[in-house]
Amino acid sequence: QLKTFRAFANSYLCAEDKSLKITDLLAELHDGIKLIILVEALQGGKLGKYHKNAKLQPQKLENLNLALKVINDYNAAKGIKLSYGAEDIMAGKHVPIMGLMWILISRFMLDHISEADLSAKDALLLWCQRKTEGYANVKITNFNDSWQSGLAFCALLHKHRPDLIDFNSLNPNNAEENLQLAFSLAEDQLGIPQLLEVEDIADPNVRPDEKSVMTYLSF
Repeated sequence: QLKTFRAFANSYLCAEDKSLKITDLLAELHDGIKLIILVEALQGGKLGKYHKNAKLQPQKLENLNLALKVINDYNAAKGIKLSYGAEDIMAGKHVPIMGLMWILISRFMLDHISEADLSAKDALLLWCQRKTEGYANVKITNFNDSWQSGLAFCALLHKHRPDLIDFNSLNPNNAEENLQLAFSLAEDQLGIPQLLEVEDIADPNVRPDEKSVMTYLSF
């Protein structure tokens, strides 16, 4: 999950400035600068003035609180009784940072996915099921092991761009090849960043991380 969330952040940060690339997600949000730039990129608007060369702790806290207000306001509007504190992000605490990244993904990537009274998660699942209906060896029931063979990703690609992939030639037993094909084509031809690692999905002994797969599919 950490790798996927870092790649998600970098897909937006590097579009603004490649020097903003994050290598350590837990350490590099400490002064709030990259978090502010990420939130601004996601929402397509400025948050306001902030300390662009924050060195002192009060400056870093002000920056963090500016960005966290967007996240905490969203939680409050959704009735989520959870508020993120600047001190935890400055300290590089794993759980709060993973939590706030998921809130950003939910707010800006998943909330627009809707289907009747379904949650965003269920609506995304239904969309995937409808798009892949009729494809051999593809049965999507979740956001983890339904994707391990790589065929579900390939089916989605084929549904939208049948010229890119010969779906009927794919072997469900060649998971790594299928996944690499899907991820490479999606990035090269459709501009979808490769947020997922092939080995993290294909490993038969480990269930893929649900939130990571949902994040990728949200693109």
